[in-house]
Amino acid sequence: MSLLDRVKKLCSEKGISQRKLEQALGLGNGASSKWSKSSPSSDLLQKIAEYFEVSTDYLIGNDEIDDMGRVIKEERKFQSLTQEDLAQKIAISQEELADYEEDIEPISEYVLEKICRAFDMSIPALRNKYGLYDEQIPSHFNGDVDKWENFKKARDEDAKREKYTFIDPIESISDVNIRAIARAGEQMSKEDTAELKKFAERLFPDAFKKNSK
Repeated sequence: MSLLDRVKKLCSEKGISQRKLEQALGLGNGASSKWSKSSPSSDLLQKIAEYFEVSTDYLIGNDEIDDMGRVIKEERKFQSLTQEDLAQKIAISQEELADYEEDIEPISEYVLEKICRAFDMSIPALRNKYGLYDEQIPSHFNGDVDKWENFKKARDEDAKREKYTFIDPIESISDVNIRAIARAGEQMSKEDTAELKKFAERLFPDAFKKNSK
């Protein structure tokens, strides 16, 4: 399925025309038809993804998952759903669902998420139930794959925040007067700071002797 095919499908699901999409994105009439031959810029691709609340990977076909047909079919039957029932729940044709279940077509993560919502479970929970989850869940999570996935997500977000949060060392100085001196020192030349240090050493020799030990 091409990018344009996916956009057409998303427009159909949202109940809008391609022209309405173009207007929402500030594009000229017929601009989206060019996507059958060339991809939009990365910035525009991100805007399209945000508009439809999907990933850019879905739009360009990089989120396809193989060998999920069996588990989808088994879980559908376990939940006493017919192909027609499930297809209607996720707004795709019964023929498309049949192709996924028989592994004729790889399924996108976007569609798999819709199927899992219809099953009232997450993708990791579905994979875990049918022995396709390839991580060892720590024992203190008692086999709850969703709790483990949420923990990993929170851990990774905390790590990103710590990585990109700049901590100003001067702000960690508790004494307001010393902090003011340090701020002033940032504006001085090397020669001025050297003179200031010499002056301070003459005024407070004992403090500098302790600091040098």
